[in-house]
Amino acid sequence: MAVMIESRTLHGKPEGGLAGPSLGILAQEGAKVQVLSEILPRFVEIKVLDMDGQPVGWVTEDAVDKKAGELPPIDGANLAGVVLTHAETFGVNGHFPLAYAHMRSGFSPTALAGGGQGPFDLTPVEWAYYGARPDLGVEFPEEALTEWRSQSLVSAVRLMLVQNMLTSAMPRAPTWAEVALALMCGPDAVAAAIKAPERKVVEAVAADAAGVDVANIAARFSEFVDGQTAAGAVEKIAAKLQVSADATKAFVEALIPDDGSGSSTVGDTADDASAAAGTGKLIDISDTDLDALARVAQSEVAIFARFGDDQLRGGLAGVVDTIFNRVAHVAFPGSIQQVIDQKSQFSAINKLGTWTKLPAAEPRIFDIVREHVEARAGGEASIIKGATHFLNPFASSPSAMRNWGQFVVDHAVAKFGSVAERLVHFHGTAPGTGQPHESILKRGGKSFQFGPDGQPVAPATVTASSGSFSATGTSTAATIQARLVGNALAEWNFFEQGKRVEDDDPQFRRIGTYWQAVGENFDGRTLIPGSKPGELINPAWSAAFISYIVRISGGGDRFLYAQAHSVYVQDFVVGHPGGLYEAMRPEHYAPQPGDLVHAGREGAKRFDFDAARAAFKADKRYASHSDLVIEVNGGFAITIGGNVSQSVTKKRLKLNPDGTLKTRSDSVGVLPWIAVLRCLG
Repeated sequence: MAVMIESRTLHGKPEGGLAGPSLGILAQEGAKVQVLSEILPRFVEIKVLDMDGQPVGWVTEDAVDKKAGELPPIDGANLAGVVLTHAETFGVNGHFPLAYAHMRSGFSPTALAGGGQGPFDLTPVEWAYYGARPDLGVEFPEEALTEWRSQSLVSAVRLMLVQNMLTSAMPRAPTWAEVALALMCGPDAVAAAIKAPERKVVEAVAADAAGVDVANIAARFSEFVDGQTAAGAVEKIAAKLQVSADATKAFVEALIPDDGSGSSTVGDTADDASAAAGTGKLIDISDTDLDALARVAQSEVAIFARFGDDQLRGGLAGVVDTIFNRVAHVAFPGSIQQVIDQKSQFSAINKLGTWTKLPAAEPRIFDIVREHVEARAGGEASIIKGATHFLNPFASSPSAMRNWGQFVVDHAVAKFGSVAERLVHFHGTAPGTGQPHESILKRGGKSFQFGPDGQPVAPATVTASSGSFSATGTSTAATIQARLVGNALAEWNFFEQGKRVEDDDPQFRRIGTYWQAVGENFDGRTLIPGSKPGELINPAWSAAFISYIVRISGGGDRFLYAQAHSVYVQDFVVGHPGGLYEAMRPEHYAPQPGDLVHAGREGAKRFDFDAARAAFKADKRYASHSDLVIEVNGGFAITIGGNVSQSVTKKRLKLNPDGTLKTRSDSVGVLPWIAVLRCLG
């Protein structure tokens, strides 16, 4: 008996060291399998015992634990690293989901009683609601429910939304135990039960409560809610959740040292999901950003001109301010152009894939947008306060209106266009989304700080930024190592854990963003001449990927951003003054999260440290590849790299007992590692 430790698609028999044709059958993580044969060192043939018909196919050897009969609990330190990264992304307390997972499943990745799936005890009903939130940039397929890293991200989204809804319905901030009860029964039911102290909490659950698996509440949570009022249920949850909070505290402290300012006591109030950080998110508006803002605003509201100049100007400003608010919000992408290109957000872009294919803004439209942007950078308040959503109810789908649209219409902070003509935008915030963080808008020499409600706070002094990249990218972790890991994981999730490839939409455009980090105007569909006459190939983007991750994580001038891995690696070999990395011989150094592992390929695949240095001195480059280490555990270094199988992909690299990289081999002989770049922080 063996078990799948990572989900894999079954393939036909490998040939020439490459996977055979896809059979279109996914063997899920946790499935029990029988190993039938092997083609080492890479492939195994398996029979999936847990699936109808027990299908047979080939997968990579690293996806199967041949000695285990079932998946063991997930390592707490590994889980904590992922959970805290996702919690930072959505602005929630990272200790809470870790403690909740410990309480519900003991970190088990397998099925639980009542239809839940570990480690976060999510059911298909909950997954369908919280795992498919395109308004927040989250869209997971049904089968991703069994993948614990996907569960971690969706749990962060769920916590943010539930906590915000519960907080808005109560006169005070909820406790951890009250938030946990809201995850079980829904925030509306908990708020109603708290207001009516004698009422049983399950009686307050509406039959159609959004995101609540009503049918399975009793089967899953009877120990807490059976016959209990809200106060009684909270008391029972608090006792058990406190035990789990204590048990998981060390994992959190190992990643975020306790400075004495926080608490893990279950009775304490939960962190505000919309709390501002410092002076706010810097939004430095480049000329390209201004072009993008003008184009998308024109596509949305140019028609409002027929209703008068004030409606046109208000409509344009409303679109622009919505984008600013989203950039400043933890639930949306971190740059203007990424927000604009986010899937299923702006109707004209849905058909084209990217704002760059929209028509250029007419001069009058461009001038109105430019004047508004400059006024905002000079301290003018947002015309829509902190709103992050807008819609035309006459053109929106019934599901959009039901899930969030009617709420926005009923609670609109601004309206532009004409209701009579059915051409109108209502501006507001979808339920549970919360406010943006504080922000600083900068355009040229002007910069101003704004509160979460879009109101001006004070002029801001901002140092010059580099291009359009954020200083800390998606992740706002305290250390650059943690930001590197968090940002790499975010890109892996954007590529749906390696399931999407370079020419898919919108992934091909994200690759264009990677190329910007090294100054090239390519994307995932770019073709360039190959080495053979008439041949066209995709330019290799793995080094652009690493350069992008380092740049948005705050690498600054401490890294030589390059189109070839060998260029920046050899820069560290000779010694980059004040560099982010130090080149280490792989036989003498054990890689850690945030490090880069580097090896030759093609004609350089047998290069070691010295051979690579000699080749670079002669030719100024050699064929190579690097991956970023995201975790080290159980005799493996887990890495993420770009342009691996035309995607962003995760690998498991075997380690020696001393933690150094284990040497690889092929049919000819040894395949050395060239170097490990040690991140100096």
